[in-house]
Amino acid sequence: MKEHILITDREGNRIYACCQACMLRILDPAKGYDQIHIETFCDWYGPEYKIIIDARNHGNSTVVNPDTALLLLGAMVVPGCANTRIAYNRTAAEMLLMDGYSKHTMIHQRNQLPDGTPIKTIPSAATMLSRSVGITYIAPKPWLVIALTVIGIIVLAESFVIYKNLIPKAEGSHSF
Repeated sequence: MKEHILITDREGNRIYACCQACMLRILDPAKGYDQIHIETFCDWYGPEYKIIIDARNHGNSTVVNPDTALLLLGAMVVPGCANTRIAYNRTAAEMLLMDGYSKHTMIHQRNQLPDGTPIKTIPSAATMLSRSVGITYIAPKPWLVIALTVIGIIVLAESFVIYKNLIPKAEGSHSF
C-alpha cells in the first residue's frame, strides 16, 4: 500500500489508507481531514500512469490529474477494501471490470470485482465518500499499533525461550 497510495495532509504528514475508497473516505468532516494530497496510479496500466488528487474542503473541491481517472466502488456492492480500484480512464475501468485486477493491483485486491460495481469520477466519489455514503471509515487508533507491537514482541520472546529449551544439551555436559 505504501508504494501504491501516497497521501499527505496540508502539513506534508503521511496518512495511510487501506484502499482507494478509504483514501477519499478520510475526508470525513467529523473524523477526517479537511485537505489531502494523493499520489497513486492506475490499477490496470500501472505506475507509469500516475493519478494525482488534491482535495480540499472535505472533498467538496477536488482536482484530479488526469481528469479521466475513475474510481470503481465494488465495496458499495460487497463490503471490503478488496473491492475497490482506481483507473486512469474508461478503457482501464472496463478492463478492471472484466478481469478484476492486473499485476499492478495491490495483492489484497486481486479478486474479481462484484457485479454491479459502480464507477464514479474522483470528485463525485470524494464528495460522496466524505459523507459516509456507502463505505464506513474508522479513523486508525494509535493504541492498536502499539498493542500489536507489544503482542508481537511477547510472542517472539516466548518463542525464543521455547526454542532454547528444546535444544538438546551437548553430550558429555551432564549435570548431576
